[in-house]
Amino acid sequence: MRCPECEKDDDIVTDSRTLQDGIYTRRRRMCKCGYKFTTYEMALSPEEFHFILNGLKKLTSAEISKLIECKNNIEKVTKELIDIVRRI
Repeated sequence: MRCPECEKDDDIVTDSRTLQDGIYTRRRRMCKCGYKFTTYEMALSPEEFHFILNGLKKLTSAEISKLIECKNNIEKVTKELIDIVRRI
């Protein structure tokens, strides 16, 4: 995973937990530069991934801003993405 601070991909996972009955995995990471960050992972089928990627290409700047505003809350981001994809 690329560090948001120094952009190197030299990090270690310090904690890993499943959320929402195993739907998501939250990983706390620490880069060699000392920056700590959290990532969220969700498994998707190839069809779901393709559908979401095609939908994301059509996001408006307002929709992108909404996602950025709630970036620290995975449930909000997921709900926003689902709403956006349904509208496409």
